[in-house]
Amino acid sequence: MATCSRCGISGPFVTVNEAGLCPLCQNRPKKKEECSPQRSVKLALTLDADRVLERYLTTSHSTYPKGYHVVEYYTAEFDCILASLPQQEICSCPREIVSEKAECFYYKKLDGFTLPECGNFVALDTETSGMTARAEIVEVSAIRFERFRPVAVFTSLCKPYGKISPDAAAVHGITDRDVRFSPRFAEILTDLEAFLGDLPLVAHNAPFDMKMLAAEGLDTHARRVFDTLPIARAILRQPNGEKLPHYKLADSCKACAILFSGTHRSTADALAAGMLFTELVKRHFGVVNLLSEGNID
Repeated sequence: MATCSRCGISGPFVTVNEAGLCPLCQNRPKKKEECSPQRSVKLALTLDADRVLERYLTTSHSTYPKGYHVVEYYTAEFDCILASLPQQEICSCPREIVSEKAECFYYKKLDGFTLPECGNFVALDTETSGMTARAEIVEVSAIRFERFRPVAVFTSLCKPYGKISPDAAAVHGITDRDVRFSPRFAEILTDLEAFLGDLPLVAHNAPFDMKMLAAEGLDTHARRVFDTLPIARAILRQPNGEKLPHYKLADSCKACAILFSGTHRSTADALAAGMLFTELVKRHFGVVNLLSEGNID
């Protein structure tokens, strides 16, 4: 686990250079105030999830409280939200599965929708055993949003029939040892389907996740899926009006001041995709406060 010597961000997927700086700090000019030791290392313990969510839903995220480092503050907010979500109980139930094609309705833009129609959805993400089409799901997470507010999380490691490749493990950090006592995906499928219900789904590069889920037996026929990758490409721009260099999940989130350290783990990525979708909705409809009268049902 690495820790940035400048901003203090840490986690199993944080990388630092020889100077001990994370990629974000490597590209940020050094400021005198950032050398101040007056940073709250216990910030996450002082945050209230309801207030954090209210700020996300009612502001443009262009400011943060004085006295805190921007990376530390936004990362702590994200962690606070994630830690506050009640986790869905899973009752493993073996069942036969039939591999299917991902026959979904993919939405690549928000035209044609009203703002209230976008408020209820399930954001999801998967991690896989390899980098090929034959890979299996080793972790799946889904987070239900009601009126743009995350309210519950479904998450589980899954034991694949094959081995987890070293290349895949290097990305998400999940090893064969981690999943040796985990259920097969088929055993959690019934509970996952119940959690998803008939709500629209949200995912970044959605066709990949839906293809994996369909191959594992999830009924994706006529599923409505918002793909935040093309939506972000259409909406997000740099301050000079040019497109972002990259539109990966972390890059798109960073452009919206959604910062988190658990990239490439399905729970953090699912929450990030859901929060990114919320921010894209705000920008598409030109609103800042989603909680104001008329913006939600």
